[in-house]
Amino acid sequence: MKKKVLILITRGEVGGAQTFAINLAKGLTDKGYLVTVGFGQEGGYLKQESVRNKIPTVQFPGLARGFNIFKIYQFVQNFRKFLNNNNFDVLHLNSSNTIFAAMAARLAHKKPKIVFTVHGLSYLDANAQKNKIIKLAVYFVYKFLFKFIDEIIFVCRANLEYAQKIKLVSKGEIIYNGVNSEFKEKIQTLNFLEEKLGIELTGKKIVGSIGRLAYPKNYDFLIKAASGMQLSNTVFIIIGDGPLRQKYQKMINKLGIQNIFYLAGEITKAETYLLAFNVFVLVSEYEGLPLTLLSALRAEIPVLASNVGGVSEVLPSLSELYQKNNINEFSKKLKLLLASKTKKIRREGFTVSKMVDAYSQLYNL
Repeated sequence: MKKKVLILITRGEVGGAQTFAINLAKGLTDKGYLVTVGFGQEGGYLKQESVRNKIPTVQFPGLARGFNIFKIYQFVQNFRKFLNNNNFDVLHLNSSNTIFAAMAARLAHKKPKIVFTVHGLSYLDANAQKNKIIKLAVYFVYKFLFKFIDEIIFVCRANLEYAQKIKLVSKGEIIYNGVNSEFKEKIQTLNFLEEKLGIELTGKKIVGSIGRLAYPKNYDFLIKAASGMQLSNTVFIIIGDGPLRQKYQKMINKLGIQNIFYLAGEITKAETYLLAFNVFVLVSEYEGLPLTLLSALRAEIPVLASNVGGVSEVLPSLSELYQKNNINEFSKKLKLLLASKTKKIRREGFTVSKMVDAYSQLYNL
């Protein structure tokens, strides 16, 4: 009999965890699993991709970001009823607030195997500058709810080892993320960005990044670094949107770099435009194992990334890493990468098929 799997995530907006969820859902479906994708109030990208791939979806209105005890209680009760009416063999959780579904699953008549993938430690990361009381509260909530989880998966060794260090978990498995990104031709990507931004890119070098305009991605740092580098024929482009967009645009205008630094907004399947970049940069405060980084490696373009989370596990070369928030080191290495004519070599191993195989094996243990 085919196994039924419910992949659950809080929001369906464009993002790394959402891309992971749809890639896993498609891969498992191809293997013969009966997969359903669940999400909270905002389906967006995830719903569209699921429908396009003929994967059933279900929406849970009470599942949302933030900590609202009434919404959580509503979600737990509704989710338990849902599980009682739909016998899933595996419940795969993928974002912070989905962990409350584990409690509902333990109260259901038929108890599925519960898998939780930690895509990043977020509030609990050593580099996360959050209120200590909030961090402590989140820690104890996770510590308690992890008791309901059968398998806790980390996307990088760094996150697992830190979680063990702070005694959040005693053990866990590592399954690296995978990508199967395909890319548009360079001239096509340049034409698209020129039209979208209303600028001329011919003859210019592009330092690019893809990410949500929010605190963890640390784009304040990139804007400050760009303002002091005085690079000729070079522009900076960030693809992505988020709550800090207005703040970042004000910074750009105040520093007088609006003619070299551009916020391109959200673009569907943004990774397909990576060949427009001469260098891909990732400047995050903290990470798990970012899919955009893996896609950049697959695109064979030079990469420069802050040494956080699992980044050093896929970028062993020191020339591709810099100490987080060190502008001098970042600027020096970026200039070297922009001047280099050495062709990058594709890094193999981080594929969707390998990732799907690992989760399939885990489901069947």
